[in-house]
Amino acid sequence: MRFRRRLHVPLQQVTQISYPPALTSSTMQPSNISLTRTPCNGACRKLIGARFFNAGIQVPNFLDQPVEGKQLNQTDLNSPRDYDGHGSHTLSTAGGGFVQGASAFGRGKGTAKGGSPRARVASYKACYTAGCSSLDILAAILAAVEDGVHVLSLSVGAPAADYVADLMAIGTLY
Repeated sequence: MRFRRRLHVPLQQVTQISYPPALTSSTMQPSNISLTRTPCNGACRKLIGARFFNAGIQVPNFLDQPVEGKQLNQTDLNSPRDYDGHGSHTLSTAGGGFVQGASAFGRGKGTAKGGSPRARVASYKACYTAGCSSLDILAAILAAVEDGVHVLSLSVGAPAADYVADLMAIGTLY
């Protein structure tokens, strides 16, 4: 049995923390993006790590479902930054904090939140505007488990496959 450092903090201690604990991995990739440590209302304490996985998508003809007409963008490819918004949307659905006064076109004003608003989150980018590779997705799953992530939320889909040959199915059993 392996013991991992706990990523969550008891609720009563949340106000005493200036910056979140790092993930156990020493491979979190800063890339060329700015995740600065500036005073904020707590939002900068949410994202405690970001990594990207791009080895599989760069292999010719190895995209699971290539997006027609989309090319690999080197800036997107070599950064954990979310350039199309899907990953940020998915991450905020799972762990987004409380947002007062949220509405849809001025209707239904109230407080919006993700499924676990007090959770710390880490981003493991494995899909790009040109598509996804199961190898990159599996590598991201394995890295998250090794980093000590407690809950994984994946927003990917593909046609049904033979479970013995499906890397996504195999990865979820890790």
